[in-house]
Amino acid sequence: MKTLVDEAGIYPGLPPRRIKLVTVRQTALQMSDIDRVVAGAVIKLSELRQRLLERLAVPVGAANVVVIVQPERIVAIGDQVAVNDGSGDNLLVTWPDAWSNPTVRAMMHEPGGWAIVGMMELAVIGPRLRCLALIGDLGWVNGPTYPELS
Repeated sequence: MKTLVDEAGIYPGLPPRRIKLVTVRQTALQMSDIDRVVAGAVIKLSELRQRLLERLAVPVGAANVVVIVQPERIVAIGDQVAVNDGSGDNLLVTWPDAWSNPTVRAMMHEPGGWAIVGMMELAVIGPRLRCLALIGDLGWVNGPTYPELS
């Protein structure tokens, strides 16, 4: 399901801004909705780092930023996993143990058509993407999101 907002207001102040939802309605999530989200995903990892730096410059609020990224590939760096944007730029990632399952790894196929929803954060070793979900053309029977949206 998706929520359509017919009327809303934005409270004043610095980001993150609060939104007051006045009139909303629920409707079915369509693959075209997912396609639009994936099409708007970040493809350059340097942009994710820039967003995190901008967030860290604000002295109040969470020190992380939600992002949607479409990596070129998943790579191993020593005993860690990273996403790569095709220009040689890598970003370390963490994901739930269940994502090491071959079925889930198969969803992260060739680039295009899918993306990772995650949280950009500053770890002890530097910027890191904490993966929360996969969206798009995942090639599995349960739909366009993993884990499934209820």
